[in-house]
Amino acid sequence: MTFIKHLPKPHFVIIWLACILILPIALQANTTLEQNISLNKGWNAIFLKLQVEDTDLNKIFENSPVKKVITYYPRHSSVQFIQDPDSIEWNKDSWLRWVSRESPDAFLNNLFRLNANRAYLVYSNEAFVWTIQGKPVLEIKKWQPESFNLTGFHTNPEINISFADYFGNSEAHLDLNIYQLVN
Repeated sequence: MTFIKHLPKPHFVIIWLACILILPIALQANTTLEQNISLNKGWNAIFLKLQVEDTDLNKIFENSPVKKVITYYPRHSSVQFIQDPDSIEWNKDSWLRWVSRESPDAFLNNLFRLNANRAYLVYSNEAFVWTIQGKPVLEIKKWQPESFNLTGFHTNPEINISFADYFGNSEAHLDLNIYQLVN
C-alpha cells in the first residue's frame, strides 16, 4: 500500500483502468470449454457455441461417423427452401460444405474450418456424441430479413426449449414460419 500512497492520483487512475481493461481479456484467453453435441444417424442441425481449437476438418472428423458438414453464409440472397440437403446446388457461393476425404467429390470442398456461433447441417452414419473443445466467442448476429437464415441460439443445455418457447414473447415473430430438419 505504501507504493499506492506515493503515486500521484492520475497515475493511480491509469493503473486502475489498465487492470480493469486487461484482466477480462487475460481471463478469457485461458478459458477452454467443452460442448457435447448428440448426433443422430442421418442429418442433424447443430449450433457451435465454441471456437473449435483444431481447424483441420479431416482431423476433427477422423475416426468418426460424420461424413458431411454444410453451412450457409448469406450474401444478400433471396429465400431458398430446402427439401433435401443432398439436393442443394453446391455451386451457389453462399453454401459451404465439407465431405470426408473418402468421398470422390472431396476435392470440391469449400468449407475449411468450423466457427463459433454458427449453425451447421451435419450428416452422420450413426448416432454418437461429438465432444468439441474450444473457447467461447461473443458475436452479434446480423439477421438478414426476407432471406433464408441458418442459425442457432445460445440456450441452457439443461432446459429443453422449442422455437415457440424461445420466440413466444416476441410479437414480431407471431406469424413466422419456422422449418425444422426432418430425417
